Amino acid sequence: MDSSKYEGNYSYGRKHGLGTYQWNDGSRYQGEWFENKIFGVGIYSWLDGRSYEGEWRDNNMEGMGIYKWNDGRSYSGEYMEDKKHGFGIYKW
Repeated sequence: MDSSKYEGNYSYGRKHGLGTYQWNDGSRYQGEWFENKIFGVGIYSWLDGRSYEGEWRDNNMEGMGIYKWNDGRSYSGEYMEDKKHGFGIYKW
């Protein structure tokens, strides 16, 4: 059974603007959407405590952001297509 849930703005039947989506596995995204895609600025949280807060493009971490692990480690810097890319600071 699909228990995914979206609350937020729509445009022409697509997620568009600010909204929150929760997946079946407990992960959650809160932030900006553009034509059904995560796009803009937002926070993605995994059920195990990891999180990413920053810029998104076409459902990918893209631009500046902070990724935090549940053990206290973090990476603050640039991303391209969901991968660390460019300048960043890794703390552990």
